[in-house]
Amino acid sequence: MLLKYLKKLKEFVSFKEWLDDRRFAKRSGLRAAAIRVMRIFNAHQIPVTRIPQIFPEFKFKFSDFDSLDSLINVLTPELLDRLAEHFFISREWLDTGYGGIQERYEYGYNFRSLYNLITGDRAQENDATMLIAHFVVEDGVQFVPVADHDTYGGLMIILQHMTTPRDGDEFTYSRYQPLYFGYWHYYKTRMMIKALSLLFIQSPRIFSQQGVFIKQLKEGELHTSFAVEILNNTVSGWWYPEDYIFCNGQSTQEKDPVDAKQMHEFLKHKHLYEKIQKLSASEFLD
Repeated sequence: MLLKYLKKLKEFVSFKEWLDDRRFAKRSGLRAAAIRVMRIFNAHQIPVTRIPQIFPEFKFKFSDFDSLDSLINVLTPELLDRLAEHFFISREWLDTGYGGIQERYEYGYNFRSLYNLITGDRAQENDATMLIAHFVVEDGVQFVPVADHDTYGGLMIILQHMTTPRDGDEFTYSRYQPLYFGYWHYYKTRMMIKALSLLFIQSPRIFSQQGVFIKQLKEGELHTSFAVEILNNTVSGWWYPEDYIFCNGQSTQEKDPVDAKQMHEFLKHKHLYEKIQKLSASEFLD
């Protein structure tokens, strides 16, 4: 009888410990964090077999990604820091699932911060990276004639980092950095958007810039979607951002030379025009 009582007591204690584990160990939180980590790799179409190659410093094994439980065993603050930095992901979102998944680099009208980002020294990068600038605009935006405060078509600029690890392999993957969001009908944001297009033409770091359309684009899109998912939802058709930066009458592609000239003056006022001009030889600048 005593043995039977002790056995029941042991079972009760074990059950209480299990409940305490569920209550205090935050296992569900760890599983949710592991799911968010795998969402990053899945959204960017990175095979599990390539993860150790991208992050050699963590000495991953394929078996580390066999299940959520095995991934939990290798989750560290250092790994989450690295993922947030490498894929331009919000650290808060990685930790808790709250807040935006990604944040755009510049919120206001500080063009110099974007200029410094694009022209900054990238000598410390360990991998070979090619940059493509995507101008994602809401379908139906009327580019010309410009009508300030008359329409509400959003435009987001996303910088694609096509990266090849420097280990002799031809494997290439892409990371997507949201740079800017604005509305074409706002004068200041239009100046920023056109100035960025001019900067991208002049910068030797930017391989190309592409204009695409999307059915709907809201300012809070990055709260629920990765930047790459926004690009994956674009519709057919192309437009060319550089068509809106010419103002010297020498290009048949000029779409709005009057507004473009205002953008050039905008850059001169910020004392950045000559700096952009010196990035490369161009027939589009004075």
